[in-house]
Amino acid sequence: MSSESKTTLLMPYSPKSHPEVKIPKLIYGLVYDAIKSGFRGIDTAAQPRHYQEDLVCQGIKKAINEGIVTRKELHIKHPPPSPSGQDLDNMPYDASAPLATQITDSINSSLKNFTFSSGEEPYIDTLILHSPLKTLELNYEAFNLLASYVPTKIRSLGISNTDLKTLTAMHEKASIPPCIVQNRFYPATGYDVPLRDFCL
Repeated sequence: MSSESKTTLLMPYSPKSHPEVKIPKLIYGLVYDAIKSGFRGIDTAAQPRHYQEDLVCQGIKKAINEGIVTRKELHIKHPPPSPSGQDLDNMPYDASAPLATQITDSINSSLKNFTFSSGEEPYIDTLILHSPLKTLELNYEAFNLLASYVPTKIRSLGISNTDLKTLTAMHEKASIPPCIVQNRFYPATGYDVPLRDFCL
């Protein structure tokens, strides 16, 4: 192998270094393909940094319109991230607005995306508070506002990336306590044994 070909092989791939290579459109049809293949759970978020929620919903809408699935057969889970998880130049809400406004704007943006037919009101099956907020009071405020959407626009509430102290406080004081906890399962947290015991 010549030194020239070695250099070429070691170059990192990028569209600029390989302009002749086109990215296939398949990656943009995977939600539709997944539903067509039998998947019924969709996890998306109003977080343009990591998700294209509108494109996810296009795939869902296509599957519904083709009769592959009905909305009731799907479970859409939606964790709206806090401002720290957002791209500050592309957010579904104003990060300087009061918490209640941020939550309302984020939910309304997602419900607009989740409108799949003119005859059916959009809803979210499970809304998960992506990360506990800075204080318990802010968590109560957020959860009590989210509870006002249950059971019509949001069917159930959950929390993610939480500790046992926050979870127990939410169960004691939130008007609707979280019914789902989504935490990472790994050694650094001791696999959250006390938290999982609480959930059982």
